[in-house]
Amino acid sequence: DFLSQFGQDFYVALEEAGLAFIMSANKRSACLNLVEFVEKWDDGFDSVRILKKGGFGLVLSKKMLDPSALTGVLNETHASILMSGTLLPLEMHRDVLGLDRNRTAMKSYPSPFSADSIRNMICSGVTTKFTERNSENYLAFAEKINKIIPATPGGVAVFFPSYNVMGSILPHIAADGREIFEQEPEMRPRETRQLLDDFTKRGGILCGVQGGSLAEGIDYCRGELKTIIIVGIALDEMNLETEALIDYYNKKFGKGWEYGYLYPGTIKALQAAGRGRRKDEDRVAVVYMDERFKWKTYNWIFGGKEDVLITSEPEKYVKEFWGEGKANK
Repeated sequence: DFLSQFGQDFYVALEEAGLAFIMSANKRSACLNLVEFVEKWDDGFDSVRILKKGGFGLVLSKKMLDPSALTGVLNETHASILMSGTLLPLEMHRDVLGLDRNRTAMKSYPSPFSADSIRNMICSGVTTKFTERNSENYLAFAEKINKIIPATPGGVAVFFPSYNVMGSILPHIAADGREIFEQEPEMRPRETRQLLDDFTKRGGILCGVQGGSLAEGIDYCRGELKTIIIVGIALDEMNLETEALIDYYNKKFGKGWEYGYLYPGTIKALQAAGRGRRKDEDRVAVVYMDERFKWKTYNWIFGGKEDVLITSEPEKYVKEFWGEGKANK
């Protein structure tokens, strides 16, 4: 029992100190926040508890693995509709959200956009696999990106799998005379909005991370993005939390590797690619820059479409898509 190990007397003293501070200073107390954290430490929901070294000492964290504590209310409603352009795979979201299988109907629909409004390409010859992350590989990514930028008559967005990878590739990007707008870690909402406003007004190259605010939840409604480059696959770092999530989903659904690791990373790429088409008249070229997108493990995001190009020279087809020449297939 965590409380018994922590010491009941210390727990009570902490609560009393917090209340006394509130009475005397009329401010919030961090002591009471700690008390609340300790109270929830031994709740009945599946979670992972991690103790690790942080910048200011030891960090004690608890991450919930079972979302049913929050989503269980959906099963108590008469009916609910959950919809998204990237709610795939449907079975995974049903299971992870803890929805009642007997009451859940799943339905997918074809894209409302015309087929010729997008050109999907998989760029072979490069990958961000952890074992392949080195200066030579980063330069190879930069060289391919540098060829795509001048082939695009407008804004280019480059979404990386992490800030570390972005920091390793970005210094080698030749902007072709265009301005680079870079998303930074811990960027405040106001700063992000200013970055987007500047990019919309002046155009250029927008650089962010998959799963970040620029790649999800932002509507680029003015045709700002002509080409989107997805650099690598944003798979989570294989740490204690990720391993615990994989183990939990494996025990509960028999699909730990898919639900806890592969699908979430691939969905981030799908989300980022969707930024380029928000209206009927929008057109966009999307380059999935990692040869792993050819694998069955990841290419499910293309929905079985046969018009996905696999090439080591995506700049040719970007230029062709925008009507500046014909690539020889």
